[in-house]
Amino acid sequence: MIKILPKLSLIHRKTPSQLATPIFKKVTKDGCSVHTDIPISYKGGSHATLSTNIYEDNNNLLHTICSEILNSCGEKMGTYTYDIDTYRKSIKNGIIVTEPGFQHKGIGEVLRLSSIMELNENNIKALSLESVSSAIPFHFKYKFKPCLKDKKRALDILLNIVHKSAIDKKYKTEAQKLVEEISYKNDSKKLKYAQAKHVNNFISRYIEEYTYNWNYAKFPRSIPMVLTKKDIKHFASFYNELFKKHGIDYTV
Repeated sequence: MIKILPKLSLIHRKTPSQLATPIFKKVTKDGCSVHTDIPISYKGGSHATLSTNIYEDNNNLLHTICSEILNSCGEKMGTYTYDIDTYRKSIKNGIIVTEPGFQHKGIGEVLRLSSIMELNENNIKALSLESVSSAIPFHFKYKFKPCLKDKKRALDILLNIVHKSAIDKKYKTEAQKLVEEISYKNDSKKLKYAQAKHVNNFISRYIEEYTYNWNYAKFPRSIPMVLTKKDIKHFASFYNELFKKHGIDYTV
């Protein structure tokens, strides 16, 4: 028996909204540039604007950047303040603040993307920061890596892992081996290159393992983290999807 299927009406698909293209302009004597105001989308809403302003210091090499997101009512949703060092080609000293009532909407994510655009457009080599312990998984999510170089700080972190009762034995054992490796017959205050590489790779794996259980796995203090231009290029597809997600027509 042949079944006659009911006539289907045409399906009308919603046309994707047009992405906003950031326009960059030179705003300092040494050629540092920032993007003009752009509309962005965020979780649970749209019609917000990402604005970026720049301030020169006296020696014309260090510039303080302030990016902020305002909703359609003019309410501040979040800010990101940091420094661009045009001499050393680095971004540092940053702090992201999401205002109460606007958490978990992707505001911090958009502000992070804003700094990545500035890094890319100004040919900055690396974005470095000092992450408070509670924010480490946030930065790790956006491909920042631990960048411990000081031996005492590294030992404090490793010994903290060794003595945490809830941590898997394999991490405690590996942390103990690293403690012995970097303590043995070495009075230098800085880790050797190979030691730093081993320590930071281990810390990265530890953060990845305990990202979703960070409350009991977190460190007692902040750690330095870094995102290089090379890393951004390596994870370009990851960032480009995020730009598209927030309605920004930009690729790295």
